Amino acid sequence: MGAARAGGPHYTVCLGMAWHGTARHAAGCEAWHGMAWHGMARHGVARCDAMRCLGTVVLRESPKTKSTKSETPPVKDDEEKEGEGAAEGEDAVAAAEQSSGSMASLRSLAAAACAASAALCFGGGLLDHIFVLHTMVGLTVYPHEAIEMVSISSVLAVTMLFVSAVLSAGLIASHAFKLAGTISTTGLCAGVLASIAVDPDFTLSLDAIRMSTACMGLSCALLAAAAAPQSKRADRNEDQGGNRDASHNYAAVVLAIGILAFVFQTSASDAQCFAQLQTPSDLEIRVESTTLELGAFQLQVDAARGTLELTAGPARRSVFANLPSEAFFVGARQGSFAAPNDEEMGLYAFQDLAHDLSVRQTIDAIERSTDLTVSVRGVLVFAHSQQSNGDKGTKGRVGVAASAEIPYEFRLEASGSDHISFSAQALASESEVNGSAHGSPLRRAYIRHQSSAAESVYGFGIQYSYMDMKGGCVPIFTQEQGIGRGLQPISYLVNFFVKRAAGSWQTSYAPAPFYLTSAMRSMYLSTTDFALFDLTRPDAITVEVNASSVKGAFVVRSSPLKIIETYTREHAGRMRPLPDWVGNGAILGLQGGTEKVRNHVATLKAAHVPLAALWLQDWTGKRETDFGRRLQWNWEVSHAHYPGWDLLLRELADDKIYVLSYINAYLANTGGASNESVTLYQEALAENCLIKNADGHSVQIQASATPDFTFATIDLTNPRCQDWYVDQVILKRMFRASDSFNNVHGVLGFMADFAESLPLDATLHSGDASSMHNEFPVLWAKTCRKAIEANEFLAENAVFFMRAAGGRSPGASTLMWMGDQMTTFDHHDGMRSALTGVLSAGFSGFSLSHSDIGGYTMFDRFGVIRVKRSPELFMRWAEMNVFSDAIFRTHEGVLPDISAQAVDPEVIDHFARFARLHRELFALVKKPLMQLAYRTGAPLARHLFLEFPHDPRARKAHDQFLLGSNLLVCPVFSANKFSRPCYIPEGNWTHVFTGENPAPHSTFECAAPLGKPCVLHLPEAAHVAKTIREVLA
Repeated sequence: MGAARAGGPHYTVCLGMAWHGTARHAAGCEAWHGMAWHGMARHGVARCDAMRCLGTVVLRESPKTKSTKSETPPVKDDEEKEGEGAAEGEDAVAAAEQSSGSMASLRSLAAAACAASAALCFGGGLLDHIFVLHTMVGLTVYPHEAIEMVSISSVLAVTMLFVSAVLSAGLIASHAFKLAGTISTTGLCAGVLASIAVDPDFTLSLDAIRMSTACMGLSCALLAAAAAPQSKRADRNEDQGGNRDASHNYAAVVLAIGILAFVFQTSASDAQCFAQLQTPSDLEIRVESTTLELGAFQLQVDAARGTLELTAGPARRSVFANLPSEAFFVGARQGSFAAPNDEEMGLYAFQDLAHDLSVRQTIDAIERSTDLTVSVRGVLVFAHSQQSNGDKGTKGRVGVAASAEIPYEFRLEASGSDHISFSAQALASESEVNGSAHGSPLRRAYIRHQSSAAESVYGFGIQYSYMDMKGGCVPIFTQEQGIGRGLQPISYLVNFFVKRAAGSWQTSYAPAPFYLTSAMRSMYLSTTDFALFDLTRPDAITVEVNASSVKGAFVVRSSPLKIIETYTREHAGRMRPLPDWVGNGAILGLQGGTEKVRNHVATLKAAHVPLAALWLQDWTGKRETDFGRRLQWNWEVSHAHYPGWDLLLRELADDKIYVLSYINAYLANTGGASNESVTLYQEALAENCLIKNADGHSVQIQASATPDFTFATIDLTNPRCQDWYVDQVILKRMFRASDSFNNVHGVLGFMADFAESLPLDATLHSGDASSMHNEFPVLWAKTCRKAIEANEFLAENAVFFMRAAGGRSPGASTLMWMGDQMTTFDHHDGMRSALTGVLSAGFSGFSLSHSDIGGYTMFDRFGVIRVKRSPELFMRWAEMNVFSDAIFRTHEGVLPDISAQAVDPEVIDHFARFARLHRELFALVKKPLMQLAYRTGAPLARHLFLEFPHDPRARKAHDQFLLGSNLLVCPVFSANKFSRPCYIPEGNWTHVFTGENPAPHSTFECAAPLGKPCVLHLPEAAHVAKTIREVLA
């Protein structure tokens, strides 16, 4: 590409890439790579200084030089000169016009390419959870539900960058473009240097790719701005003066895109794999090949292939197997783990460092102790490893330690035909290995076993963004789920004001160390330490535990529902049926005091809305904070806020409308602000029932959202403190119960909030805080369960619901709730994420769950950035929840005055119909399903995989669900949409409202106008379909 204009500097643009070199003459440039466009270097000397930076060629201007020939040109007569001059002038004009047109076209082309690159870099932040790559090596593309390491949009952006860089190289052709070229080239180099800085080992981590792509996006925008067509002719032509302004506007737009690309790419909160195993450890089998029977299981050791495999049943279905010649148990002798809770928002930044990992595992002996128990023994071999200098996170070394062999035991014990427990631990103490300390010599323990690229992996507690976790890294660490969780630009804005507050797809209130796969096998951990399930390798699953040992079990059954049955029987526990009154209608979330409650109830009764209960979370009163109005965490009735509280509850109970309240495991030192002379905080302090700081003496004080809202945490690891909280707080203050409590003229349930932010440096009555962090929500559930079992009436009728949970929470809690979703339709943190949470909960034993109808989190910043609840969103959410949820409950949300509410005129009739439908479905469908859940662990709302495990399309149908086995529901997750595609599994399905019978294994465009959602039924549920039509008519 090139052009030279008479009277101006001469340039030659060279198409191609060069490491170094200079083309001294036009002919030399044309000969370079044998290519020149149009041969436009007509006079003078042009120099092409090619500089390498990520394969980008930057051209520098060469000054025009005179001809070096000494010969005098032949003399011609005037006529000949005139004719020749005219012809030469015409040729020059034509050439100049061709050159100018070619350059303008070329600039437009390159500008578009650069703008596309910048847009792709920007899109990387938006598409991270839509299109993803499994590995940078194989570039294997997975469905959007798979959690992977690197966004395909980032890779496309990098690819497009090189194309645009080559095209744009020729545009740095004047003084005006030099600065842009220099900046863009610097940006490209900065991208490489930044990626090296965050990824010195070149593991192609997401952070490295993102940092590089961010710099590249900004550089592309600069190049695109420089490439905007601007000709001197346009400058001189008054009629085309507007083109110059348009060009400047274009440059501003693409620069803005580049800046946004940089901002979003560098600020997004993304996945990590923490201390993942990068290099496989070897397995050396020193015993002869053998097969041992363990009840219904078989342990097969093949010395030649280097494999240990656990199989089940006559068909010898694989339960657990190592990769050939790769270790299945790996240990790390050095490591540190920290999870700072910045801003004390309950969102943690993991700092997981592990090194000096074992490089080889041996199997030296296989011993049977009983018919159902076998021990595999050997050693973990550690290479000559360099010792750390002790500085956290540094790589300095002070010496070389001798290699070590640490003996270990891998123990298997069958406890039935479908369940076999395992443990892997070091047998030597630290002092026995190096004489320096006591305890285990291991700081990390890893288990790795075979998987396949086609194997889908579900579970891991309540997850909100994705269902099939194959390809991702799933941390098991309870924490706040965040606000936005990847939805842009909300997530960026939230993180801008409060670091990491947006969360990511990895953050969850209720993770559980359990999964089941499409191969009908499962694994769970029985320990509560921080754990990481690394599913990034297509051929393996690796489990990291921040402890010296790994304990858990394998489950193998013929179907996923049977796996859940075994898991809930052996470990998680099962949720009991809810009392009948929750099926009487809606549970309405209200705040604002006695008069507001009475007014809203009157409005709803006039609209014939059936009400089961009111949820009044502000029963303790409000306090002003820097964040806004917050609840008083003193757990006493605020008679100033709710005058005549007892009378109000009696009035409601007479109408068979019960009351739910709110509580958590924290106490704020309010100083009596809610009209109490002595605060519960002071009482808890006197009882020595508040967790302590690391010094073991002073009470640990945390802040919630803002520094002016502080609280302390009840030490639930102390049984005496559990009893004090049950007796003095929940029963006495909230239920106001006594031994003779036998009526409903009081609170009949509550939200048991929080419990996911136990600090890791706390001193507890029992246990280490880092190990108890994931167990604390379970202790909170057990405390609440103890309260409602204090007398027979409460045991039969009281309900509490919680968002935080651990692996054993299903057996202790009565009901789960999905936490705080945004008032949007999206799958990151909106309506669809609530459905994902409900369905993933069902895999992990949380059979009874629900979400806030309409969502909770809203924004209104200066009237410009607004996220509020629309009437359509509220109605669509209600249409989903009436089928997916165990109860039908609303929440006013953060900004109730600007968002749709159940009592609004445009919503109330719709809400009334679906509240009535919940009442009918509870009796017909939900109550029997709750009883089934208590017997088998099967959830009410089910992912299609649970009922159709061998249908590959059902495995990927993540945005629809089954209520039981006979109702198929496909919610609408977009505004102004009145139909949606719905996958139809095996069976004779009929649309409830239209009567259509779509073919099995097809995608059906399902009609779903507001008020008549997309619901299909099997013949067995024809009576239910009839009821739905009648109620919603």
